Amino acid sequence: FFLSQVKAELSKALDVIHQRQQQLLKEPNKEFGFYCVVIDEALAITAGLPKRDRDDYLSQLDSLALLGRSCGVVLAVTGQALSASGNAVAISTQARDQLGLKILLVGNANVTAQDCRFLFANLVDPNSVVITRDNFSKGLGLVYREADGRVMPLLAPYIENLEG
Repeated sequence: FFLSQVKAELSKALDVIHQRQQQLLKEPNKEFGFYCVVIDEALAITAGLPKRDRDDYLSQLDSLALLGRSCGVVLAVTGQALSASGNAVAISTQARDQLGLKILLVGNANVTAQDCRFLFANLVDPNSVVITRDNFSKGLGLVYREADGRVMPLLAPYIENLEG
């Protein structure tokens, strides 16, 4: 039942893309507001799915990632892991390669090659990116922006108590 709901929402987003593409044919300079689709804990969605259902879902994500950017439809995918052994796959490599912003946060003080393997396919050695820790022990990671094509260090503040 949950997968049916997810696929229905993805179909709505794909319909928006197709409508906007039709508008762009008539008005090539038309600008659209952002329509954002967020997939949280993406690996959990495909874990345990039959191959056919998983492939249908991933095909929708691929279409969204490939076609959406040109007409203001944005895909955000989050998860504690994006690639796993076995049948569970959060997103395809084709969709991953279309992501314009990739952020990897790690829960410990070190970014490992295993952490980076799927998200940053071209980053051979994560130690080649110097992360100045500045007393940070949490909120460390890497960020990739397609605009400049570089993997950069990321320091995100950790707020332990919002009231104090």
